[in-house]
Amino acid sequence: MFRVVHRLPTAFLFTVAALPAAAGGLSEALVGGTPSLDLRWRYENVSAPAADAEAATVRTRLGYRSGEWAGWSAFAEFEDVHEAGADDYTTPSNGALATSKGPKAAGRAVVADPVGTELNQAYLQYRGAGAVLRYGRQRIVRDDARFVGNVGWRQAEQTFDGFSAEWRQEAGWQAFAAYLTRRNTITFTTIDQDTRLFEIGHAAVLGGMLKLFRYDVRNDTAGAERWETTGVRFSPAFGPVKLTAVFARQEQETGASPGYARLAVDWTVGDGGLLAGFERLANDGAAAFQTPLATLHAYNGWADRFLVTPASGLDDAFLGARWRFGAHGVQLVFHDYAADAGSADLGSEWNGAWTWAFAERWKLGAKFASYRQGDAAPEDVDKAWLWLEFSL
Repeated sequence: MFRVVHRLPTAFLFTVAALPAAAGGLSEALVGGTPSLDLRWRYENVSAPAADAEAATVRTRLGYRSGEWAGWSAFAEFEDVHEAGADDYTTPSNGALATSKGPKAAGRAVVADPVGTELNQAYLQYRGAGAVLRYGRQRIVRDDARFVGNVGWRQAEQTFDGFSAEWRQEAGWQAFAAYLTRRNTITFTTIDQDTRLFEIGHAAVLGGMLKLFRYDVRNDTAGAERWETTGVRFSPAFGPVKLTAVFARQEQETGASPGYARLAVDWTVGDGGLLAGFERLANDGAAAFQTPLATLHAYNGWADRFLVTPASGLDDAFLGARWRFGAHGVQLVFHDYAADAGSADLGSEWNGAWTWAFAERWKLGAKFASYRQGDAAPEDVDKAWLWLEFSL
């Protein structure tokens, strides 16, 4: 499947087309740029009482970044996902893919890595006076991607069409703003947006960042939903101990106004560390707090049982540890889930990961997620992954 690029900013296309005709340094910037290549093969296995699945896919990203001329540069990147072995799975949005598999797809669990080819990024950039301005299709990851991210774990990533501006000042002040007209999802679908992102913060408060943010997210398609989220993020550091505190309130299209809180402590010990924390996506009696633009896989367990916050809200208490042995990295995390409204036990989960940077530009990795049901759905599930990456 090739996804046609709709409404990619025409100013970007006309500007790139005109570059070869320009003289001197501009032409040199165009041809003197840097290519990029990223390859990732991955095998995923899903085991659940109702459905199993196996998927092996290869993701290829090929890009080119021009040189810089008077602060201006351009970047374009294509992304392709293909099957590479096991294909006993269904996908959440590409029905044609599932149908083409015939009986093998029937009753299989979902693996959110449909095959396809797309223009992943294409933007014009200006850098100067401490600011970076971008116009076009771009990757946007804010802080730890809890509210805005690229969903980098999936084979096809999430990108956005629009304009963004980031400004940093030597004294520690930072600001970010974006106006987004389209979200390009991990399943090769698009959602029209009328979304505005704003942040302002200072990077020298108790050795960390104090930031105020407002994310006004509006989907013009997919139900014309809207989430207006206003909050504060504080991440001070005290030697080897880093604290993270995030508090937010969300106004939803329906009139609901749920809250959000995350408190976490990350303590670096030698070549490893410990992590402990608590996250609440509250229910205000009408609806639960949602994070529609987030890198959701990174939070509330790798089994992806809570990609959409349950109607009762979600409390997630987590404890983890990490170790590094030369080129090897190991991580282990435990989650305990409960409903925010009421007393329902929503289950528990173990996550573990191992990575090995065995050569320059090469990495091998494996991880697992084991979720066990509580008083209510979702059902038990075990997931395992093995992957190999190369980047240039």
